[in-house]
Amino acid sequence: MARKGSREPLGGGEACCGALAAGLGAVLLAVPVLASADAQADLTDQTRFLLTREAASRVNFDVSKPSCVVMTSTKTAHVGQAFLFAWGSFGIDTTPGKNGWTQNGAYNIIVSTPGTYQYKLSFTGAGGTSTSCETRVVVK
Repeated sequence: MARKGSREPLGGGEACCGALAAGLGAVLLAVPVLASADAQADLTDQTRFLLTREAASRVNFDVSKPSCVVMTSTKTAHVGQAFLFAWGSFGIDTTPGKNGWTQNGAYNIIVSTPGTYQYKLSFTGAGGTSTSCETRVVVK
């Protein structure tokens, strides 16, 4: 047992510290992976939110006029390369089954065949008016 003011460890200190160091090392190795996943989720959420705000600003925040915005993280991708497809809308009818898409969202898409892909979303507003938005990605 250590005396008061002594730097000698209490009994079993070496085994305790070795296990603690190994556990701490494992946690520190996992942190970048967890941080990366968390950062990706934050980026996706921020993108969806900003696209919804953009859609709202296009119609001057008038809920009687539905509006939407779509975007991809790239306009040109390679086969097997993931890219983000995201959208935001404003003034749409949120009654279940009324629109085929949620108000905003995002997907990571991987295409396995070269070509030009068009992504078009259509929405119906509460008053029955419709709108659509689209974007294209060339996959080489």
